[in-house]
Amino acid sequence: MLNQPGGGQVKIIAGTAKIDGKTIPGPIQGISTEPLFLDVRLPADGHFSHPINTEYNAFVYSYEGHIEIGPVAERRLLGPQSAGVLSTGHRIEIHAVDEGVAFLLLAARPLREPVVQYGPFVMNTREEIEQAITGYKNGQWQEVWFDTETTAGEFVRTQSAFRNRLTADGTSLYQAESRRYHLYVPLACPWAHRTLIVRALKKLEEAIPASIIEPVMSDQS
Repeated sequence: MLNQPGGGQVKIIAGTAKIDGKTIPGPIQGISTEPLFLDVRLPADGHFSHPINTEYNAFVYSYEGHIEIGPVAERRLLGPQSAGVLSTGHRIEIHAVDEGVAFLLLAARPLREPVVQYGPFVMNTREEIEQAITGYKNGQWQEVWFDTETTAGEFVRTQSAFRNRLTADGTSLYQAESRRYHLYVPLACPWAHRTLIVRALKKLEEAIPASIIEPVMSDQS
């Protein structure tokens, strides 16, 4: 929690805050989209300012009180329990209208991937939506991970397949960008070992951050 000189507090949940010449990292770091997540409280007539990467998407959610967003000559009012999507700019200015204002500031690198939403289902394609709905209607749930009955107990790996490819020239849906992707690997998996080896040989540790996960497989996931 950071106390502002003019009153108010800033809780840094994710990313790195840059306030009054200070750079303060939050507890959540290393995510490929580099999110900034701040929880800010201001007294009446309080002011908050923070830089925003011009390539990121950002929005503000006021959960207590009214705030005004933008420089003095261009301020726009945002009421409580409301969200405001920010236009492109290098800095956000927020002014507290009421006493006890509280709001969330969120910004992150856009994924630039297709998103299809239908009810509670959110996928990348319409085909994936239809597959999820069909499974839901039929009560399907994956509990048997490998069919070993037809192979006399032997594990037979299916042929690998790409969902898509990464391209540097942007000809696919997924561009090759530094720190856009995050690798999650269980050390119990030999294919994960090979992936980490190739990542090291290609000197991609900085471009593709990685996290080691707990290799637990249950009937739920």
